[in-house]
Amino acid sequence: LSVENVLVDLEAGDKIEAIKELSFKAGKYSGALSSPQIAEAVLHREEDMTTALDEGVAIPHARLDILARPFVILARSVKGIDWDASDGKPVHLIFYVLTQKNDPASQFQILRGISKTVANVKARKALLESKDAPEAMAALRKASINGS
Repeated sequence: LSVENVLVDLEAGDKIEAIKELSFKAGKYSGALSSPQIAEAVLHREEDMTTALDEGVAIPHARLDILARPFVILARSVKGIDWDASDGKPVHLIFYVLTQKNDPASQFQILRGISKTVANVKARKALLESKDAPEAMAALRKASINGS
């Protein structure tokens, strides 16, 4: 995750729109896959089971055949997005994760790291209150250093 892949002002009104917007950004990175192909893979995964966690967090993700290395975007929706979370809360923090299909271990490691970080109330609060991308990255680094 790099500061260029942190969006603190996601405007999407629903989860499909959010996934398409994030897929557009991912498509610029991927090169080999188009944004619609990426969105289709992530939406297909979302159809199987919601990727929303409790406490306003979602981790939409997909494993793709053609991808040079894992790719992560952090997006924040100030207004919140209905993501079919089990706790009924809107999602404000979205960790969008793409990994190589032939490397399930990297996906597991990334998802585990994100889950540990967002389980920490202070880390979630810092991410929600970040005024810009560099501040959000600093909050993530601090959470990782402190073993969140």
